[in-house]
Amino acid sequence: MGKILILLIAIFASSCETSFNQKPAEYIKELVAYKEGSDGIFIYFILADALGKMTANDGEISLRITASHYDHKQPIKLWEVNHNISKDQFKRGEAGIGPFKREILAYSFGRIPYDRFRYHMGRVISDNWRGKITLQFKTAHKVFTAEETIHF
Repeated sequence: MGKILILLIAIFASSCETSFNQKPAEYIKELVAYKEGSDGIFIYFILADALGKMTANDGEISLRITASHYDHKQPIKLWEVNHNISKDQFKRGEAGIGPFKREILAYSFGRIPYDRFRYHMGRVISDNWRGKITLQFKTAHKVFTAEETIHF
């Protein structure tokens, strides 16, 4: 009996990890970007279906990080990436702490260190430039866009 129970728990746990909402995305539910350490930022996003439930989709992503300052007319492009992703690359995890802790299904760009940026970040940080994260996600039938502000 104990072996059967352990087997059932293992099967249930493995099926829960790989199963996710199969409905098509209707919008970007969240684009999250925050400073991590003194020399990098962490970025992930969550898609939602028509009912607002988290979902995963195949598609093409374009992520751009720019910096702007009131003394400069044009923002500067710091980093950009474009590539295809599959729904299998969306992972379950947890976000938040305490009573705000919740399960999420997200695609993570991970931690992006400032030394990967095209511009020396010393001046950007010391002069209090503001960053903007712009995400575009394209499926076979739709294009979604989201923006987030970050302070370096």
